[in-house]
Amino acid sequence: MSDRVKVLVVIGQLELGGTELHLLNVLPEVNQAPLEIMVYAMRGGGRLQASFEHAGIRIISPAHHSRRWLGLARTAWHLLATWRRERPRIVHFFLPEAYVLGGLCSVLAPRCRRIMSRRSLNDYQRKWPGVRTLERWLHARMDAVLANSSAVAQELAGEGVAPSRLAVLYNGVPPHHADPAAAAALRKGCAIDGDAVVFVMVANLIAYKGHADVIAALGLARDALPAKWAMLFVGADNGIRESLEAAAVRASVAAHIHWLGRMDHPGPAYDAADIAIHAAHEEGFSNAVLEALAAGLPLIATAVGGNRDAVSDATTGVLVPPRNPDALATELVALAGDPERRNALGRAGRERVREQFSMAACCAAYRRLYGGIAEQAVPSVTTLIAGST
Repeated sequence: MSDRVKVLVVIGQLELGGTELHLLNVLPEVNQAPLEIMVYAMRGGGRLQASFEHAGIRIISPAHHSRRWLGLARTAWHLLATWRRERPRIVHFFLPEAYVLGGLCSVLAPRCRRIMSRRSLNDYQRKWPGVRTLERWLHARMDAVLANSSAVAQELAGEGVAPSRLAVLYNGVPPHHADPAAAAALRKGCAIDGDAVVFVMVANLIAYKGHADVIAALGLARDALPAKWAMLFVGADNGIRESLEAAAVRASVAAHIHWLGRMDHPGPAYDAADIAIHAAHEEGFSNAVLEALAAGLPLIATAVGGNRDAVSDATTGVLVPPRNPDALATELVALAGDPERRNALGRAGRERVREQFSMAACCAAYRRLYGGIAEQAVPSVTTLIAGST
């Protein structure tokens, strides 16, 4: 019988998203003695499932799942059966769907240590009646509650999570390896001149990500930008691309915009660009922000959520108010016309990621957390993650 500490990670699905990609980077590195990592995906067959399995992570899923009552009941029954069969010492819930269903199941499941990770601000609670009350009830039954930014941690504290059980565990990103050939091919494919200033934004096309603000800002800035410039939008369309394209036409910037769609590996888009933009109206902690900084790009980001943890204003990037195209336009023009400042911000951003947001440091924090939680004596979750005594 194995003496490894079993950790069951519960998540809704393994599609291409920030949390899923974060786990794909982290879990294979953490899945080593004395820990054994398994993932329970409430919906199997996601786009990233094969990648998890190829990396040595065992995936468990019910045969069918839906959000209808009968489907939820079947998934809950299957999760409980999995829990009783595998007997994990630690169960870790990611994202609200898995937390609510899995947390309720944990009341009936064999006793183990429970962890919840919240990776966004709690705006979603307004859309789902009763979720706020239910999550507060579940918080009291968790051994550890993790946030991925200080803004998220502040909200969790306001929901009653005890300080000793609450900690921030930042995202980590792997080192960026530039691929000049792929970047050149991308620029050539988009017919972008070599001396053009190129902006990039990596975010799925969802209204709160702020693409409309970027287009409005480009419209305001177009006469003050260099004669040659281009905007790369990288991300899957969640139903708003047509309206964004119409907005680009109205702003007289459509000819400069390139819609690259979903890219599993957006590295070439970063390498092809000179300036990165992150214009979200709300944010927990964006991997795209860290990826842009790791690529050495100067970043203009909105001052929301974890962006304020990742970006030191005027040092490693520039922070602007959300939903403010005028402020964004001002910074686009300023950076586009100042290559020396762009280089300085890019160097500082890359160094900040190396020092504070490396994947190695993130994985080490997970290992300390799981190892300490399994020992049953947890004076402070923050102490475990930091590795202090």
